[in-house]
Amino acid sequence: MKSIRILEKLIAYILGRKPDEYGLVPDENGFVRMRHLLQALHEEEGFGYVREIDILELQKQGEQSSFEIHDAWIRATDREKLPCIEPCFHPPKLLYTAVRRKAYAHVLDRGMLPTMYSSVWLVSALETAQRFGKRIDPKPVVVGVNTRMAIDAGGQFQMMGEMYLSSYIPNVSLFGPPLEKVLRMDRDTVKQDQTQKITKPSISGGYFIDLEQLDQKPVSGRKSGRKKQIEWKKDRRRSLRKPYSTIGT
Repeated sequence: MKSIRILEKLIAYILGRKPDEYGLVPDENGFVRMRHLLQALHEEEGFGYVREIDILELQKQGEQSSFEIHDAWIRATDREKLPCIEPCFHPPKLLYTAVRRKAYAHVLDRGMLPTMYSSVWLVSALETAQRFGKRIDPKPVVVGVNTRMAIDAGGQFQMMGEMYLSSYIPNVSLFGPPLEKVLRMDRDTVKQDQTQKITKPSISGGYFIDLEQLDQKPVSGRKSGRKKQIEWKKDRRRSLRKPYSTIGT
């Protein structure tokens, strides 16, 4: 477990200097959602234990905290080195983002609109898009964006550090896996989840008890056994019996 001091420094670094490095987009006042910060922290080795209550306790311990919390939002107190959001007229030709499997068909039909933040986020590395995408779906659909085609179709881009932002990405600029493949993957996941729910759990060193059978009236075998025992005794008595002998005949 990382020390409290290291955790505080990491939070101040993420919120006040490099939110883009961790896939976070602050609003105009520098705030990000607490749950989004926790998702970023959990991806870092040694910080998977952090919960909201830990951050709240951390804020109370210091006389001058490096961050401030308002309801479900958090921001750094020192934001002088926070990257600015600037227009980007010449972004890289190919960028990546990620969408939920269930939203993929809609995205291919109508383009991408913001969901997680006020803008659609994009990155230049495929692996980074996959990592950020897992925050919204365990198996996200990574989508490539041809920025030249997007701009020609009316799309606009901004840049914040290492991230790129857009208020709308036209569908003609999107490239991804075939829709049927994504739908099949989604159906297979649902079937797998349903199978896991109905599969009886295995118990090490024991057996699974069927609760429905407990309601049934048990059948005792004593009665039939006792009856056989009585019949056996009667047969033995009959074999020992002999006719009375007549004296003097």
